[in-house]
Amino acid sequence: MFLEPLYVSTLLYGFGIVCLIGLTAFYLNVLTLDGFVAGLIVGVPILVFGGFDNFILLLSFLILGSVLSRIGRDIKRLYNPIGEKVGTRAWPNVVANGFWPMISSVMIYFFKDPSVKLLWEIFFMGSLASMVADTSATEIGMLSRHKPRFIIDPDSYVEPGSSGGVTLLGSLASILFSILFGFLAYLVSGFNPLTRFTLIGFSPLIYSKGREYVILFVIAVSGALGSFFDSFLGASIQGKYKCVVCGNVVESHIHCGKESMYLSGVRFIDNHMVNFISGFVGGVIAVILFSLI
Repeated sequence: MFLEPLYVSTLLYGFGIVCLIGLTAFYLNVLTLDGFVAGLIVGVPILVFGGFDNFILLLSFLILGSVLSRIGRDIKRLYNPIGEKVGTRAWPNVVANGFWPMISSVMIYFFKDPSVKLLWEIFFMGSLASMVADTSATEIGMLSRHKPRFIIDPDSYVEPGSSGGVTLLGSLASILFSILFGFLAYLVSGFNPLTRFTLIGFSPLIYSKGREYVILFVIAVSGALGSFFDSFLGASIQGKYKCVVCGNVVESHIHCGKESMYLSGVRFIDNHMVNFISGFVGGVIAVILFSLI
């Protein structure tokens, strides 16, 4: 099996489509300007090398995040003292969420072995499912009427929006959207028509017969587990600080225009780094589950 030819026109088409979507997101205040640039860097390779099906999955995640962030935004700002998880997405958020889907899309193209391509496809969907689950858990969980429990100490409560905080509402949302994303992955990916259409033509992948529906289970489970792992990392190793102005426990060393006081965790691990790690873990879980099943 040889690589499909890659033409300049292909790159231009991919750049044009991603640029149009990115500009729309920027106009709607979904992305900042640097977020738009980062979106081009990660989005074009996903479309060109990963194909329309992978790009549709990525786009569905971006749309979902944008819609959920707007639901009850005033309530979230009122009851989220930390206030760091509500608002327009900048480049750190885009890179944290898009890096592993981008890498796996490139690998899908450059690896010749169909079985290896398949595993990178599974990794792509598992990584993205983890981000879908985490985003839905965060955005919907902040609307809960009950204060979040600390995941590593369930008897303790934390402020809404705090990393490591979990609610029943957010957990149910995480599981539900993981299942829905798994169903969407089955519909648009090669597991349904058994062929994948990319900007560089049809590229059939050889899947084991009878394993098509496994993707529903694998993606749903990897997404939910990735989200819970994200919360665990946020509670255990993410850096936490205390703002010297407002007195809140925050996740940034700069808050209210002043340098915050360090409390716990690893200083260089922030919420974006946690998302980056959990996205990788979600992909790995999906590959392991798929291989075992």
